Amino acid sequence: MNKEFIEAFAKIQAAENEAEVRDALHSALKAVGSKEWHLERSIPTGSVDMLSYWYRTIIETKARGKCNPQSPGSLPYETQSNQIRRYLYDITKKELENSIFEESKSVPWRGFLTDGLHWWEFTSSSKGGTTHLQDSRGTKCNSADSLWNYLQKTVAPTDRENLPPPPDDLTEEIFIPYLSDVLRIISQAENKSAHRSKYETKFGVWQFALQGAGIVPSENQPLNRIELFARHTLLVISARILKLVLRGWKDDEEAVLSTINDGFPAWLCEFDQGRTLVVQVAKRLSNFDWSGETRDRLKEAYHALIPKEVRKEFGEYYTPDWLAKKVVEETLDDAWIDKCIIAASKLETENPSQLQGKEGIGVLDPACGSGTFLFHAARRIRKRIQQNHPALAQNTRQILVRLVTGIDVHPVAAEMAQATLEMALPAMPTSVNTEPQVYLGDSMQSKREDYQELTDKGQAINILSPAGTNFPIPREVLLHPRANELIERLNDDANNDTDSLYPELSEEGQHITTIARKTLTDIIRQEANHVWGWHLRNLAGPIRLSENKVGRIVTNPPWLVGNDTPDGDRKETIKNLQKKYSLKAKLAGSSARGDLASVFSARVADLYLSEHGRMGLVLPGSALISHTWEPWRSGKWGAINISFNNCWGLDEIRPPVFKNVPNGTCAIFVRRTPKAKKLNWKQIGWWCGDYENPEVKIKPQYPQEPSVYLGKFKRGALSQPHCLLFVPERNVISINDYSCKITTKQSTKRPWKGHFEEAIVERSSLIKIATSRDLKPFQISSAMFLLVPLVATKENDLTIADLDNEEFEIQLPLLYKYWEKAESFFQEHRSVTAGATLSSNLDFNATLSKQFKLGLSLKSGQTLEFVQRQLPSSKISANKKAELKKIFYNKSGGSKAILRAARNSTKLIAGETLYWFTAESESEAAYLCGVINAPCMQIVWRASKSAPLHFDKNPWRVVPVPKFDDNDILHAKIASLAERAELDYSDDIARDLDRAVSSLLPKYTTSS
Repeated sequence: MNKEFIEAFAKIQAAENEAEVRDALHSALKAVGSKEWHLERSIPTGSVDMLSYWYRTIIETKARGKCNPQSPGSLPYETQSNQIRRYLYDITKKELENSIFEESKSVPWRGFLTDGLHWWEFTSSSKGGTTHLQDSRGTKCNSADSLWNYLQKTVAPTDRENLPPPPDDLTEEIFIPYLSDVLRIISQAENKSAHRSKYETKFGVWQFALQGAGIVPSENQPLNRIELFARHTLLVISARILKLVLRGWKDDEEAVLSTINDGFPAWLCEFDQGRTLVVQVAKRLSNFDWSGETRDRLKEAYHALIPKEVRKEFGEYYTPDWLAKKVVEETLDDAWIDKCIIAASKLETENPSQLQGKEGIGVLDPACGSGTFLFHAARRIRKRIQQNHPALAQNTRQILVRLVTGIDVHPVAAEMAQATLEMALPAMPTSVNTEPQVYLGDSMQSKREDYQELTDKGQAINILSPAGTNFPIPREVLLHPRANELIERLNDDANNDTDSLYPELSEEGQHITTIARKTLTDIIRQEANHVWGWHLRNLAGPIRLSENKVGRIVTNPPWLVGNDTPDGDRKETIKNLQKKYSLKAKLAGSSARGDLASVFSARVADLYLSEHGRMGLVLPGSALISHTWEPWRSGKWGAINISFNNCWGLDEIRPPVFKNVPNGTCAIFVRRTPKAKKLNWKQIGWWCGDYENPEVKIKPQYPQEPSVYLGKFKRGALSQPHCLLFVPERNVISINDYSCKITTKQSTKRPWKGHFEEAIVERSSLIKIATSRDLKPFQISSAMFLLVPLVATKENDLTIADLDNEEFEIQLPLLYKYWEKAESFFQEHRSVTAGATLSSNLDFNATLSKQFKLGLSLKSGQTLEFVQRQLPSSKISANKKAELKKIFYNKSGGSKAILRAARNSTKLIAGETLYWFTAESESEAAYLCGVINAPCMQIVWRASKSAPLHFDKNPWRVVPVPKFDDNDILHAKIASLAERAELDYSDDIARDLDRAVSSLLPKYTTSS
């Protein structure tokens, strides 16, 4: 007994309430050497005062004198005894529901009811049944000695110790503590010439891997490349160590160092501190029981360590476990699983070296990320083996390894996926080496767009090293059933500069292998070791899979809009594949290039999915409704045909699948068939409410017919960045009639976040610009200026000037001085897809200059100042003579937003959140405002959206709003009502407007 325990016992005796009993008892358990206890731990039906996974025990504390099994519990009509029983039942039931094992853990959960001195013990049934009271009289511990003995021998005895599950916050408790150590070792590596070359080689391998994935981190990311490399290193070594731990690793330092000594993380093992760090991470991870995990834990760590800005740039949206599990259950039906289990078991036991007969079995995730889909697919198949194929249970691991495969282009994701999949597998038998089949590679096989012609392209495939050295790998090796074994032999021969015999190969194959070995030996000498066995194994996997199709694909493809894909080989490949699979949408007036996810899904179905095979996809919500996805929804993907099954619209699920995703989320299920069958809107079930028990709705479908106004409206000015170009009206201070002092708008987004500028500029350089925030039905105003270097050319035309325009400095000398400074800042922070100069980004895609084309050329006798004075216009009232021909409507809005419109002067500029059109007359503009603002049209406007947030030009694609006709009485009435609404938009006018628009478009309107 120690001093700490005596003090804790005294506090228990003096405790006046339940909380004091709990805290004092917690101190007493620490003092007797007990393992970790959690306080106030939430479970499905309440909060347990104390819980320990080490001892599989809960403790419910009560105040002194109020502790008795028959006294009232926390719920009405519940005794304290029943309260403990409820807690234990919940914990055991949840454990059994989540378990993929035949039995629950051998040590049952226990519960104690106590006031610190008086104890009652309860024990749960191992099958989750009713708990029973062990001793109805309880145990009294009135002395320090008796409590010390009771805690050590009964509450927390060493013979009940079990490893606890991993902590809820892996990042804070496991990863963050080691990140600073990795960064410190990197700093030492860069400063020590003896080790710099080896470190730099691995850094180069890492960059090479990211380049191959098309995801090289840019310099203006929130993490610099060194810190991102450190975080990737930590994630990969943790994933590899976790695989060892799951296989029963016990303090074997050589084993853990050996598993790191491959690929880019191998640089750590070049340093004493690095080797020590690796061992420390292994010991930390081995302190937890990972076998009972029911979700992808490494995904959570990746999300916490890699900022969302970085993940978004690469199109990485990792699927939540609940959705991955539901997609797997929908795609992997029981009958197909049974067929696969039997086929895989025959391959394992009868002829394991042959792949014949494998086509159509197995499940693949070709964009597996951290392995979420693989994890749930393996668990589902494993449970099916236990329930329906008990005779095959001893070969469960071998069967699962044959049936569940992943590919990912991201080097870190592929490593994490292997560990995540390992968590769903039984322990690896010592006699069988069955590694999880997750490959690092391009599942789209972008370098081989016509993959079917592989057999006609010769007997070798050329591979490039990180330094650009070319060497041939025999096709026979890559496609051989024992490819991994042959690749390891080739790699060993290259390392040792020796030649082995390859009797498995043809004479020509052996000859090419000898050439490859000699070339690889030179590469290893020049570019270091620990790379090539790993690299070549990953190359072979996807090629073999494309030769031997799978029966199911479950995946969440990369979400990257074509317009946002950086220029280069990857963008060109996507463009070529989009053409190959006939996925390019032909939209009038649209520059949209579609989504990578549509091209990816078609490509992997072509490469890997067997005839009649099924595919479950998690996609942007635009896949269901966007016009750019229309060719994809046809089911005719080039030479392959797809039939659509059911679809889930997931935008109204709470919590949302992904936060801040503008296009929403959906899940789509398809089958590869001889004849294409397009998606029917009746197949879409829109999920609402809680994802565990959603309400599913079928939305009404309206007839679709384009309007004559399709193509007339244009997007507002895409002028960026706000911190250099936008000036709030309140930030303008007059100096004289010619100039003013301004403070630009402070930016809130990277890489401009927090920045603003102060300057003195000409008044004429400030042009009023409106945004959707300024827009209400029938009313629009502006409290924001845009800085525009609008100058006259020698031909008396207006132009937006760049710094190389000599008239800029002459006509606007104050703005020119500011523009020089702003240009320098812009060049320092601009993205690769931005305009080449600040002026070109101000007028991105000519979205600003198009609004200056009407009546802004200088006429004879006019000065530049005269024209520019006509431009700013914050409000145009009805009694002004300015023409109200320019109509504006909002680009976007949420699920319940309204499409709203107003007309104004042609001198008011539309910002990027607006669409605009200059009508032929004021009456035509008023007519369009009336149609857009009519309450009876709002449902169809929302239904027209091709993404959850964006109206864009879609209203004009699906509703045939007729061209305004002055002589049409109904048209004139709508225009007149709109003009009245500009003065006073009353309920009476709204009702009259609804009646008129309902007569104009009867198939599209609803009652107000």
